[in-house]
Amino acid sequence: MHIKIINSIFKGARQAKPNIINIAGGGVVSADPEMAATIMDFDIGVIGEGENAIIEILDALSSKLPLEDVPGIILNRAEKSPLLTKTRPVNMDISKLP
Repeated sequence: MHIKIINSIFKGARQAKPNIINIAGGGVVSADPEMAATIMDFDIGVIGEGENAIIEILDALSSKLPLEDVPGIILNRAEKSPLLTKTRPVNMDISKLP
């Protein structure tokens, strides 16, 4: 049920702005990123904690750097299979979160 709601939000966003980049995260993406990429209409999925990942994603997008260099994400590429980037280390010190 939640996936249908999320996909309807992503679909509405794409209708309003066709070039939008949909970013997803949470339990479904973290638990099984490749499966999530097949059932959810996102461009970028954040695996695990997203506080640092989202900053790195936005930096890469604004600087036109390759998203493949951002750890801990999955790229849902339209004509290709999803691409998992290298694993992001788990942050055990919450004082280091942005």
